[in-house]
Amino acid sequence: MPHQYSYLVRKAPHVSRAGSQFYPTKSTAIKLLCKISKVSNFRFSESSRSLEALEGVGKSNYLYAQKNLYILAPESQTNIYGHWLIDLIPGYLAMQQRTSKRVLILVVGPVPPFVDGILKFFNLESDVVVSTSNLSNEVVYRITNYPIFRDFDFYNIAGFRRHIAPRILHGLESHTGERSQKPRKYFLTRSHWRDVYHDSRSLINGDEVLEFFTLNGFEIVRPEDYTTIELISKLHHAQVVAGEAGSAMHTSIFCSPQTRFINLQSMRQEHLIQSTLCAIKKQHITYLWGNNETKDWSSNYSIALNSLELCLERGLLD
Repeated sequence: MPHQYSYLVRKAPHVSRAGSQFYPTKSTAIKLLCKISKVSNFRFSESSRSLEALEGVGKSNYLYAQKNLYILAPESQTNIYGHWLIDLIPGYLAMQQRTSKRVLILVVGPVPPFVDGILKFFNLESDVVVSTSNLSNEVVYRITNYPIFRDFDFYNIAGFRRHIAPRILHGLESHTGERSQKPRKYFLTRSHWRDVYHDSRSLINGDEVLEFFTLNGFEIVRPEDYTTIELISKLHHAQVVAGEAGSAMHTSIFCSPQTRFINLQSMRQEHLIQSTLCAIKKQHITYLWGNNETKDWSSNYSIALNSLELCLERGLLD
């Protein structure tokens, strides 16, 4: 792919409620989870009941006296900020609306420290998330196949707007200040998040890229230096948000429909989840593709500077 064409502009389409049927959700099932002694010894036995709505749970004899229901966080998602932002917390909020029982998120092992900040934004108590290491030898009930919002690049946009958008609006009203006098432009960098090593999804010419965006009026933001509420407060009225593909860019769900996004990504990472997230708010997004070093999905990559210049010439940075 020639460098001068190594970008993609996608204006988020209007997605109707009917059209969202393309993003399926699964029916809810209840499974019995018995804690024997250690986390690795959890045993599952499937009940015969599969429910579309959890309000019927109270009719089940073995669930009648159960105080809490649990969503088990997949271990592959537990330590990734973006999964909590667009998968786990939205799944919890949607499930809690479907039952009079209390729903908790069950994490195998320790709870990542950043989770508390996300819960605070949504005005949720920290005890919504429970570690298996803190459970006594009790019988708990795990909700499986809870209404997912994402299947790789596909997202249940209508469901997100219905269940999560009102909570986001409430969080913005609770935790963010007045709109700044002048909309700002920000670049979200992963350069200080972790060390650069082989196949670490690192932008290897990051210094040149940061210099380019700085010269064109962008403030460089290192997301790890901010709490969740601080980062959302900073970005939610931005004019343009550019950045390396990753969890921090998912902050788009808290931003204005007028905020435009520029996503820098390796051509080896053949996914468009950020584009789908921008579709939720009907935000304009530009993809700027970089050359990957290896064939690994997590390959380091570089962004051609003439591609950045082309974005500038076409007014995508204004």
